[in-house]
Amino acid sequence: MKCTRISSIPPGFVSYGSHGQKPKSNLDSLITESKEFFHSFPDWKGEDLKAVAFGDTVLVMGTWSGTCKNDFPNMKANGKNLMVENEGKPLSAI
Repeated sequence: MKCTRISSIPPGFVSYGSHGQKPKSNLDSLITESKEFFHSFPDWKGEDLKAVAFGDTVLVMGTWSGTCKNDFPNMKANGKNLMVENEGKPLSAI
């Protein structure tokens, strides 16, 4: 998976995560957490993606999946596939 270049993330970026995560707008925290996540789920991908824009806000929705190949905070590597459908709720907004 190719990631967005850090230089293209606009000021005011907020990642809303999913399933009760707190919004994050600190770029350093976002970079650290993203590296941890993609290390744990190296084959993570999104399918059936839909993007909706409202002014300066973009919502990306779809079905996300990957295999837990390395430990992730609060989750031991188990080699099992994880699938998340955000059902119209935003995972990230930029």
